[in-house]
Amino acid sequence: MADNITNKDYITITDKKVMVGGKETTKYRGCDIWDMEALPSLFKDIQAIVKQEYGSVPIEMRVMSSETSGEYAEAGNPSPKHGKNAWVSFVFANGTKTPLVFYYSYSSASDCAVYCAYACGNRVRYYSIFRSGVFGSVADKIKQKATQTESPKVGKLIEMDFGNCMVQLKIVSIQNKAK
Repeated sequence: MADNITNKDYITITDKKVMVGGKETTKYRGCDIWDMEALPSLFKDIQAIVKQEYGSVPIEMRVMSSETSGEYAEAGNPSPKHGKNAWVSFVFANGTKTPLVFYYSYSSASDCAVYCAYACGNRVRYYSIFRSGVFGSVADKIKQKATQTESPKVGKLIEMDFGNCMVQLKIVSIQNKAK
């Protein structure tokens, strides 16, 4: 995200909660977020698709309304000033951030505030062209970091994919069993 964009300017969606400015919320830019109870579940679906296509799982989806318009599925530098244009980006555990990508221009700024998170999430989930626009420029970085093995560290979160079940384990201690 651009330096002038703060976490108060966008909705942050994780697999557990929806936040603005680091605090759980049901509102964005003064409007109720549409179908916000479904957003964490929608994000989990996105994680599975991105894992399958790029080998890594995003930890956050960030969606922002802006006065800046753009071209569908193209990266840009939107203004943090509230407007009717929806932009989306993702953050990965390895520090990789996707660029902000333009999704859609709504009929009003309030419509964007209400619908943009759900609509952007659905676009990422169902349209490979849009996913390519969001993740394509950082795909090598995502794949490279995903395939590198790091030595285990206390506090590190490890993900294990069992097909229909994703398990996350946190390392709480390390014991050297070498003899």
